[in-house]
Amino acid sequence: MAATKRTKPTEDLPVQPVEQPILCSPYKEPTQHWVYDTESGEASLQPERRAAGYWYKTEITGSEQRRLFAEEQRDDLPLVNALRDDVRRWREAGYRGAEAVTRELLNHWSRADLPRRLFFCQREAVETIIYLAEMRMSGRSSRTGFQRFALTDDDLRRLLAREKPALPGGSQEFFPTLIDRPAMEALLPLTRLGCKMATGSGKTVVMAMLIAWAFCNRGRNRNSTQFPDAVLICCPNLTVKERLQVLRPDMAGNYYEEFDLVPVKYRPLMQHGKVLITNWHVMNTESEHKEGDASYKVVNKGPETAEDFARRVLAELHDRMPVMVLNDEGHHCWRPAPQVVAEDLDRDEKWAVDEELQEATVWVEGLDRINNALRPSVSGGARSGDLRPAHDLRPAQRSGDLRPAHDLRPAHDLRPAHDLRPAHDLRPAHDLGSGPEDSGPQPSGPLRGRAGSLRGGSGFAKSRNGL
Repeated sequence: MAATKRTKPTEDLPVQPVEQPILCSPYKEPTQHWVYDTESGEASLQPERRAAGYWYKTEITGSEQRRLFAEEQRDDLPLVNALRDDVRRWREAGYRGAEAVTRELLNHWSRADLPRRLFFCQREAVETIIYLAEMRMSGRSSRTGFQRFALTDDDLRRLLAREKPALPGGSQEFFPTLIDRPAMEALLPLTRLGCKMATGSGKTVVMAMLIAWAFCNRGRNRNSTQFPDAVLICCPNLTVKERLQVLRPDMAGNYYEEFDLVPVKYRPLMQHGKVLITNWHVMNTESEHKEGDASYKVVNKGPETAEDFARRVLAELHDRMPVMVLNDEGHHCWRPAPQVVAEDLDRDEKWAVDEELQEATVWVEGLDRINNALRPSVSGGARSGDLRPAHDLRPAQRSGDLRPAHDLRPAHDLRPAHDLRPAHDLRPAHDLGSGPEDSGPQPSGPLRGRAGSLRGGSGFAKSRNGL
């Protein structure tokens, strides 16, 4: 029977504080958590890790703390919880079936004697992405040695086909998916894996770990295209772009060295890969009147084709297909509904909505163009879709976010129009909450109301990471 500890009621505070808010080590999987009673506001200590889920408010409740708490509701994230179970079992089996380089990297990252020890949430995020990309989505489930999975092969097939999986919860209209389908059916969908990580939990390090995984594996087998040696990192602004330069292996002070992420024998392999860091603004199509860095009225080159667009944006990465895409601040990259009607907004709010819609549209449609550009294949033919699953790294909800608190997107966020992110809860180690992994339903059709419900599409996704 689990021990229960209740705090003494405090008349001035409807929701009672706990004496020890942090229960677990940030370097290990959480083993206990606090649960608040919605009636009394008192907390009790519960065993085991909190199941992944998310809270949403049914109405604005002002400053009445207990009333606000009582009018919040919680939904579980079955996909996240299933992945947690499968990844935990795979970890305990020594990452059975993975490539030798992958196993060595994962074991290296779990070392307690690293100069800057990695948080459990960072390791779990990377484990989940690798588990999906290298073992399950590639059709190698049998190599794990397991006969049964919490996330079955049939459920995975459905997630990759944008069909409702046999997981509990969801509806025929809103359910998790691993693909982000453009509005035009003729276009190839994006495969998106996303990680929702709390601010300060180290998502830049997670990106570095994923790049190291790709480059080290490719470096050991240069003729294979299973692992990319080219990475495109998309970010929202110049400040973030400058901060992300630490992800370039050729830069002094890069994270691979600072965090000792790559064993010494694999470090030369990192130099064979190429990382391009850019802003979403480059995803705008180029003017028909632009020649080089200048524009001329007499110049009319015609619309920029998908192939020309891909060559311009990817530069030297274009000839290194396949390319892994990492969307930093991936919650900025989503598909707006076909129609958005924002009522009751003042001028500043409408401006903010327009800005967010423009950024989201340009960003995701740019990825669509690259994904659908024709590229030469090894045999000399042409193929599309060499944009590997994009990994979206999204921070926790912040003030000013135009989406409602319950707008949870799954985790690999190359998300579809409805924004589905897969779910392996990637939150900082002590896990003071349940640590939902962004995965939540997105409304479809015209949207009305305040800026809270602007996401379109017919699904939801929680995860970010782009391979």
